[in-house]
Amino acid sequence: MKYQKLFFLPLLTNTLLLSLSAEADVVYQPSFSNGNDGFSLEGRSSINGGGIRLQGGSTIARVQSPVIEVSDYQHLVLSYNRATNRLDPGEAAAAQISVNGEDFATLESVRDENGKVTFPITHSADINTVALRFSLNASSFFESYNVSDITLEGDAENCGEECDPVEPPEPGNHTVIVPDSSWTCSAPEGIPDPTTGTLVFKTTLSAGNVRDIGITPYGQRKVTPVNGGQIQAADFGSPPLSGDVQDNALDVDLHLPSGAVEHESRYVITTSDRTLIYMRNCGVADADNIRFVADFEAPDNSRYAWLNNGRYIGVRKVNGKSIDLEVYTDASTRPNDRRVQVLADNDVRQQTWECPTLSPAVSPGDSVMTLRVGISGFQSVGDSKYGSRRIIGITGGSFSGTINGNVNPGGADYQLTRNGELSLEARYTIEPENGEPILVRNCGDYGSGDLTWPLFEAATDSEYNWLNDTDFVGTITPGLGRVTIEVYDRQ
Repeated sequence: MKYQKLFFLPLLTNTLLLSLSAEADVVYQPSFSNGNDGFSLEGRSSINGGGIRLQGGSTIARVQSPVIEVSDYQHLVLSYNRATNRLDPGEAAAAQISVNGEDFATLESVRDENGKVTFPITHSADINTVALRFSLNASSFFESYNVSDITLEGDAENCGEECDPVEPPEPGNHTVIVPDSSWTCSAPEGIPDPTTGTLVFKTTLSAGNVRDIGITPYGQRKVTPVNGGQIQAADFGSPPLSGDVQDNALDVDLHLPSGAVEHESRYVITTSDRTLIYMRNCGVADADNIRFVADFEAPDNSRYAWLNNGRYIGVRKVNGKSIDLEVYTDASTRPNDRRVQVLADNDVRQQTWECPTLSPAVSPGDSVMTLRVGISGFQSVGDSKYGSRRIIGITGGSFSGTINGNVNPGGADYQLTRNGELSLEARYTIEPENGEPILVRNCGDYGSGDLTWPLFEAATDSEYNWLNDTDFVGTITPGLGRVTIEVYDRQ
């Protein structure tokens, strides 16, 4: 969807409407007294009693207006009443608009909002036509979204001096992206616009060829190898953060059927004084750019221990073969910010941020495959806010057994020792002989047992789809420059 040309800010008080002409013309106001007034209906949707009613079901309920001609009007303002009922986390009702035949953009996406809402409609070019769409993504017939009193107003362009211009939104009005409850990024209340805060640093990273895993049980999974880049320090921190982002990282993106994106990336920073800092990012997006929450682990005894405190919000932009990152601190929400809900989809599995925990009662069954994974040297962050962090890069390798192929370079094993107990989480990709990449996540908690939980994510239309639905256990044997991972059926 194209968000860059459109700006919609809810008008939250009646006083803000005084900048519109006192006698604005009604451009469009469907009464629904004679049927659907040209609206198209999909799913469990109906029009009766002068309003729209959408109900949950196996498909998205949706209604769409006819194209509305508005070329003779300026200062357009849309208003309507809406009421939601019994929507669960992860479900939402949405209102969208298309201007001049462009893609629909979201005005609002809500779960428990009720009452009247008003939006000024602005665009970088003259507005000739608009179309409206209301939809409900919910699973139960008893969940509903009602819309009534749809009114589009504007000033006729021949009104001359009687037209008082609508004031543009004040600078500083921003969008808050509200993550779905399944992927909150530690910000369930919403991720504010980073630029409302203070810049900490920015960097440009080199991106490799995207490894498109395909449509998996979670959505469309894409993994991008990321090489390093130099940090451009800002005037923040004591001392400001300077140094380089190391090579061999992976950006892991999940594209959902709704159009939303969930993002995870992990980087290792080497500062100018050779201090190691671990950075893990959780992000979401309702358009092209990822907004993320950055979590830093710096050594407690280093000059950069200040990174262990505070809240850091960033934006990630992909430009061809480069990835631009900007990280800010003290970003905040404001009363007139527009809130956009990013939704997970009910039709797909929900990915988890934390590693799942393996029951101590399980045991290995038949051997499935053996992975010989090349590793780089151990890098120790040292004692930090969660414990003692150690990172072991993955340099490649091979695997054989039920499936044969290669381990791709990139990713790492991220180990944490806390209260004397070791846990690990490895993220990397493998490539069977047919060339279809598979994402691997290997989790282990050695405080509860000596087995790991290898998780595989493959395309559902591939011959390796069975990996998505099979429970495994694994063992890890260290060696010289590599580790050997045995994967077994779980008993």
